[in-house]
Order: sequence, then structure tokens, then C-alpha cells
Amino acid sequence: MTSDERAAQAALIEAMTSHTVWLQRAATAQVNESRALLDTLAGRFYGELSSRLDNLTQAERMAFMAGRYHTSRLKGLRNVIERFAETLDSDFRQLSIDGLERLAGYEAGYARDLIARVTDGDVPDALGAAVVMRQAMQTPVFGQMVDELLADVSERTRNQVYSRLRQGFADGDANSNIVRALRGTKALGFKDGVLNWTQRNIETAVRTARAHTSNVAYDESYRVLGVREVRFSATLDMRTTKRCAALDGAVFDAEGQHPKPPLHYNCRSQLVPHFDSAGGKRPFVSSLKVRSGYRFTEDGERVARSPHYRSIGNMTAKQREDAKLKVGQVDASTSYAQWLKRQPAEAQREWLGESRYKLWRDGNYELSRFSDPRTGREYSLDELRARDRATFADIFGN
Repeated sequence: MTSDERAAQAALIEAMTSHTVWLQRAATAQVNESRALLDTLAGRFYGELSSRLDNLTQAERMAFMAGRYHTSRLKGLRNVIERFAETLDSDFRQLSIDGLERLAGYEAGYARDLIARVTDGDVPDALGAAVVMRQAMQTPVFGQMVDELLADVSERTRNQVYSRLRQGFADGDANSNIVRALRGTKALGFKDGVLNWTQRNIETAVRTARAHTSNVAYDESYRVLGVREVRFSATLDMRTTKRCAALDGAVFDAEGQHPKPPLHYNCRSQLVPHFDSAGGKRPFVSSLKVRSGYRFTEDGERVARSPHYRSIGNMTAKQREDAKLKVGQVDASTSYAQWLKRQPAEAQREWLGESRYKLWRDGNYELSRFSDPRTGREYSLDELRARDRATFADIFGN
């Protein structure tokens, strides 16, 4: 590999790594826009719902619980719920598709311009946004089409509303308490409401759909631009899944069968063009888990939040200090496994878990052995023991 080729590879890795950070920020902007949409629609819905509930008789409450909507008041209540879900579906879908179409064109252009900067010779024009978008919409993500992924938000929201109303009627709750259970309380920032689940589902759907669209744009562009090999690149921090961590640095034939991000919901991994040994730098974030108050179940129950990894932008200065957060850069050729070996033992133990940490440290287990390479599901210790009884015997005894 010549010095010019090394420089080109270094520039490519650094550019793609930086680009990923900006993509995450752009995704956050679209998430916030979608959440604002939900807040607007939900605000109208709560008012309409309250007036409909106030007119119901006890007999009508019982009929609603049984799924019978035979009176004009029950039909009106059902129509309010259905109209809310249908409007959420159409408006969220349109907002999402508009954002994905813009992203598809931008990403195809970015891939083309990046390759043009690091290679000699003529480079074909970028694929059009319509071409990339059509391919993204026709390519499944976790077995779902993008339309289905987006539709799941309103469908499950509708079911949540019906379930909470029926439960409230069964428990004899006052109408105001039923609405409050859906909306949440102001004192807790409305995060204790049942529909707070919809906020979380919106974020998951938006980030996953955008990651899917970006990676389809790269895949299609690499094919047209003649990229022969691609390198799997995961994010170097403690929130990365074990499946993505195990694949980090792996090189694949671009035209062959290989894992393609997103590999899971909220996946941040990507495939980058691979010319030879990587150069340049890539950022990392090393931290310990932090506790952040409470979380709420889908039923609105407040429970203590277990310590977990959080992004830098979602942590206070004290939390960053308590988590012993460290930010820096390493050579782009550094794989996740290599990077993990350089982290403090406490951080390694938290990310792997005590038993897997012992296997990894004392049993020379590779990260790839901790999850199913096909599904990404983490193996239980019993499954690991069944796969390699001899190694377990050496480490843990009989």
C-alpha cells in the first residue's frame, strides 16, 4: 500500500466516522419534530376524550369493556380514539417519509463525493433520491418493511388507549384519573403516562428507519461506484451491542452475503469502503453505567431505573464524572475487541457481565462467541456451557 493509498484510506475512515456523528444529531432533530407532532395531536385528543367519557353511563362503560359500541355515545368515543390513531399514523408517516427521502438523496451524494475524493479516475454520478428511497422501502429491516415499522407506532398506540380505558373502567377509576394515566402528570414531565411509550417508540422507529435508509444508500452507491470490499464499523462506546462489537473491523466482499446494518433497533453501525489496512483515527467513549432516577412501564408504573449506559449529550457534568467518562481517539484500524482490552477492568466487567468477563479474560473467548451471529441474540450461560463444556470446566470448575 503506497503512502497516497494510506492517506486516502485514513481520510475515508475519519470522514465516515465524523459523518456518523452528524447523522445521529440529524436523527435527533427528526425525533424531536415527530414528538412535537404527537404532543399536538395528543393535546387535542385528551380534551375530546374527556368530554366523551363524562357522558357515559355505567352500562355503557361495561359495554365498552366487552368491546360493544352499540350506542351513539360509545360510537362517538370509539371514533375519537380511531381518529386520533389514524391522524397520528398519516401525519407521522408523512413526516417520516419526507425526512427519509431527503436523507436518501443526501447519503447517495455523500457516498459518491467521498469515493471521488479518495480515488483516481472518473466516478459515476450519485444515485437519485427516488432510486435509493424505492430500494429502501422495498428492503426489509428485521423482517419488516419500513411502512410497517412506521405504522407500528399508531397501531400500538391505539391498542394502548383501548387497554387503558378498559382497565380503568374495570377498576372503577374516575374519568380524570383515566385521562391522567394516559397523559401522565406535569410534576413528572408527563413521563409517567401510558402514551410515553409512544414517545419512545417514535424515537426507535425514526432512528432505525434512518439508519436503514443510510445503509441502503451506501450499499447501492458502493455497487454503482465499484467498491469491492466493505468494512464493518461499530461505535466505540459501551452502548454498542455485543453483536456489532464482534463484527467491528470485519471485511466482506461487497457483492457477497454479509451482515448489513442496522442489525438491531437504534443500531449505529455502518459499512465503509475498504481499500486495504485502515488508517486515520476514530473516536471512542469509555464510561461506566450511571443511574438516572426512574423509568415508567407501558402501564405507567414508576420503577427504579437500573444503572445503564447513556450518551454524552444525555448526561450531567456530575454523571460524566461519576461514570468516569473518557473521550478520545484511536487508530482507525483498532477493532472493538482491541479497544475493549485497553479499557479499565471495571468497564470491561460492566459491559460483559461478571461471568462473560471471566470467560473473555481467562478463557480467551472471542466477543463473537457471546451472541448468535445470525440473530444477534446473546447466548445464556447455559447455552455457552453447552457449546464449550471443556472451557467452562477449566474456568468455573465442575
